Amino acid sequence: MNALQPLPVVTSDFAELRARNELYIDKTAPMAALLDGPSKYCFLARPRRFGKSLLVSTLEALFQGRTDLFQGTHVCDRAPRSPNWLWPAPTPVIRLNMNEFDAEDAAMLNAGLYDCIDAYFDHFQVPRPRVSGARRAATLFPYLLSALSAQAGKAAVLIDEYDHPLLHNLDNPELPRIQTLLARFYGILKSRDAQLRFVFLTGITRFARTSIRPGLQRPVGLHRTGGKPMPDALYGGIDGRASALSVQRGRPIARAL
Repeated sequence: MNALQPLPVVTSDFAELRARNELYIDKTAPMAALLDGPSKYCFLARPRRFGKSLLVSTLEALFQGRTDLFQGTHVCDRAPRSPNWLWPAPTPVIRLNMNEFDAEDAAMLNAGLYDCIDAYFDHFQVPRPRVSGARRAATLFPYLLSALSAQAGKAAVLIDEYDHPLLHNLDNPELPRIQTLLARFYGILKSRDAQLRFVFLTGITRFARTSIRPGLQRPVGLHRTGGKPMPDALYGGIDGRASALSVQRGRPIARAL
């Protein structure tokens, strides 16, 4: 019996997990099913420490075409080549972790979002627009999506902890202005549908229960699909009925548990 690899107790970055040769429960099969499904907008609500950030990081690596990170997994070795993977051609990925932005007030949140979006122009080497007036993230974001669509193709947008600025400010008088800012920012994802390949949001609260929902086309909640519960195989751990798959870099999948 193979020795169990180190458990990724605090690792939430997929590339780092593979570099450390930590235990990875192969979830690329349900990820492939998710991306091959009919929904472009998807949303996952789960408590903290439930594997949401690692899932987002893994999706990012998939869209980037990081085949080196997926050796021995279902999507790289077993699955038929799906048109949504486009190995090895990468998809431009815009990833936002809303937990990383200062959000004591709307101005601070807007500044953080603006700087993050602005940095992607250099990252993807697309022309930066000349935007007059105030530095608004909701003004700059559409320019980035347009530039990427014209030069690199439709983008995948991955937003982790979408509701953190709201939950962090429940007793803050700035909350209404933060809600308005987020509704406008997320609303870009609706108005720029033709320039988007896939949108994935995670959070703690259900999207339908927040005040920012009117700004965004309603995403499909992954807790239910077609009226049925979504399998837990997409995130988190496993129960006693399943087998853990220990994926070692460059080696076949080995049963570890």
